[in-house]
Amino acid sequence: MSSTEILLADKDRYFAEIYQEFLEENDFSVSIKDSQDSAFQLAKQKQPSLVLTEILLKNGDGFELTKQLKKDGETSFIPVVFFSCLGEKSDVDQAFKLGAENFLIKQHNDKQEVLKLLNTFK
Repeated sequence: MSSTEILLADKDRYFAEIYQEFLEENDFSVSIKDSQDSAFQLAKQKQPSLVLTEILLKNGDGFELTKQLKKDGETSFIPVVFFSCLGEKSDVDQAFKLGAENFLIKQHNDKQEVLKLLNTFK
């Protein structure tokens, strides 16, 4: 069985690499991008099973990335989950309005809870 491909878009390289290692230990394949543009291009190229995005990205943000993904015919089907250090109600509302599947706040979720959610996309 091949592993599930996740695109992790986060400008915090340290955090992204911690989660990359953890997810790869749990049968996910993880690609990291730190900017909106590079994340969108990789999503078009690789067609991952899921995009896991922070709001804060270089050269844009997770909201704009989600808009791009959802309006492009090649990527509109890819589920998006926000995984952010920001979690104001307006952020959460905007993410869902744009078509996000879920919104996780980094500080409120441990790795096992994140893994449980991501396993639903396998």
